[in-house]
Amino acid sequence: MSATIKSQLRDNAIAIISLVVALASFSYTAWRMQHSEHNLTTRDAAFQMLVALGAMKQVVYHGHYDHDKVGGNPRTGWVYGKNTGRESARGTRMPMRSPTRSTSVAPP
Repeated sequence: MSATIKSQLRDNAIAIISLVVALASFSYTAWRMQHSEHNLTTRDAAFQMLVALGAMKQVVYHGHYDHDKVGGNPRTGWVYGKNTGRESARGTRMPMRSPTRSTSVAPP
């Protein structure tokens, strides 16, 4: 009944190797999933930024070329310019069009 450590390692070598392989593959899978999620988040943020820049481009075109006071309102452009920063990376939706006049604030 007195088995040495060497004989126990030899008798259980398959189980020990299986445990090491399982832990290594789990660690690699977790690392890979973390990097995949980071890449997906970066890709989504980049597409949201492109959408916001396209909308901002339309505001600039309306204001500069069409001289449209409603569609080319500089305040609308500021909203799109502000939302192309960190807010877009967090997954918040950007408004398609900002109201030209705030209804919640009374005029002075």
